[in-house]
Amino acid sequence: MGVAAFALRLAPMLRHSLGWAMGNSDSRRYVELAEGMRAGCGFAPLVDGRCGLPEVLRTPGYPLLLAATPSLGAALFVQAVIGAALCVAVGYFVFMWWGGRAALIAETLIVLDAPSIIQGSRILSDSLFQAMLAVAVIVQLGVIARGRFDRRAIIELFGSAFLLAASIMVRPVGFLLPLIAPLPFFFLPRNNWRKTVGCALCAFALPALAVGGWMARNAAETGVWTLSTDVALDLYYFKAGGVIWYREARPFPAIMDELARRIGRPNANDYPDTPVGLAPRMTRDAVKILMHDPVATIITTLRSFVWLAVVPDRGGLNELINENAGATSYLAATGQIRARLRQLFHSPLLTALVVLQLALNSLVWIGVARAILAWRWSSSREIAVEIIPLVIALAMIGLAAGAEAYARYRMPAAPLLAILAGIGWAGARLPFGPREQESHI
Repeated sequence: MGVAAFALRLAPMLRHSLGWAMGNSDSRRYVELAEGMRAGCGFAPLVDGRCGLPEVLRTPGYPLLLAATPSLGAALFVQAVIGAALCVAVGYFVFMWWGGRAALIAETLIVLDAPSIIQGSRILSDSLFQAMLAVAVIVQLGVIARGRFDRRAIIELFGSAFLLAASIMVRPVGFLLPLIAPLPFFFLPRNNWRKTVGCALCAFALPALAVGGWMARNAAETGVWTLSTDVALDLYYFKAGGVIWYREARPFPAIMDELARRIGRPNANDYPDTPVGLAPRMTRDAVKILMHDPVATIITTLRSFVWLAVVPDRGGLNELINENAGATSYLAATGQIRARLRQLFHSPLLTALVVLQLALNSLVWIGVARAILAWRWSSSREIAVEIIPLVIALAMIGLAAGAEAYARYRMPAAPLLAILAGIGWAGARLPFGPREQESHI
């Protein structure tokens, strides 16, 4: 399965140029930041041979990867290796604790995950963040499954906390991950409550320091304490904008332009380049809009959550296979469904691949539901091993549940959901692997 995963993730590189890989507007900025690092600009883009302003929208983890590779092609090759290695890690972990059948199902689901294949073949941070988060959580789950609070457990959980800290530096959407780092300590057998709390606080401190340290850097550079302006932009243009769109049913681009004019910008075309000084105001105004209409806020969030949980990758897939169908960009999740379907049906191949994605997504969620239903007969340790990836997966989907939601933003949850689906479809129980084998020695 590892070979198949690598081949699928490497296949887009067979295209004649890297135009596909640079098709997302974020890709160009990542490359400029990497070039800025090489040129000695610090964490600032290099544009037309000159260092730009300090970057506060993106975090430095992914540009570091680009700066460390000799070319964009090499970076894509590394991403393919990372994606394939993640598939193997998922399969191996599930095999060790729940057996071969569960492992085969889990690994197959993540190997065939279309957003992971498509977006992982672009110059984007998603595949690196997905892998680092999944491995960090897998390490945590392995410690809980083993059920021993010893030196090995402490070392592994601190290693997981370090990976969580690094994940935040890859994508700021991981800003809640410090809360995840200490959880496993409280699911382990404990004879010393003080030791448990002390270790948990140290594990929390690692990713928390990463967040605080980068906020301090941004404050020193710009005067604004923020991990990333992406939070303010998302809240203002997409979360608050989605509420306005739901109530007024106007074209979403027009709503974004109106919101831009409210803060003194001519339009929303260059919203990622919004001055950092506007971030506090955008956050305050967004919160006011959301709180003023809580019903619309809840409805739009739930609709976008469900949409993001099941929607296939249509636009990226269309660009990858050059079918010239469905090329229109739809900015608002769940909107213009008929227009999307009409464009989709122009291509029988694209339609078949989208239907296949929907079928696989359904298998994932049914498998997750089966795993949850089995909790009625499960031990507390089994539930702990399964509830942690479920909570993290739902949190990752929830953070992206707004008007901006599309399949790319489901990637962080995909490996964790595949693990649960494999367990659910196989009807497997814990313990199965190493611990049970040790008991028979």
